[in-house]
Amino acid sequence: MKSSTISTNYAVAIVDSRSTLTNASEQVINVLNNTATQFTSHPFTVAASWLPVAAVFGFVPGLITGLKKG
Repeated sequence: MKSSTISTNYAVAIVDSRSTLTNASEQVINVLNNTATQFTSHPFTVAASWLPVAAVFGFVPGLITGLKKG
């Protein structure tokens, strides 16, 4: 019976994971910047939906920080 082994190149896995997380965090930051621009253009929208805005500006940066620190 032939034995098989699996080898993992951790350096490649780390680089790929870091690249994926960086791309995801850049997209989130882009969305937040676009959202902030929309809110400055339409300030009444912020007053009407303050809770979701507070949740986004509180939760998303914390999520990004947590993902970066691992």
